[in-house]
Amino acid sequence: MPYLDLLHISLADQRLYGFACGQQRVSAGVCCPPVGFSLSSMKDYP
Repeated sequence: MPYLDLLHISLADQRLYGFACGQQRVSAGVCCPPVGFSLSSMKDYP
């Protein structure tokens, strides 16, 4: 997966990426990239 600059994509895209990342962790048992957002972390954002 190419590096995603999450500081420069929209919040909606960050949420979609966070969801996909969470699904990937469930299915593959791997961690998100260091800059990735998880669903739980996104709860702290408006």
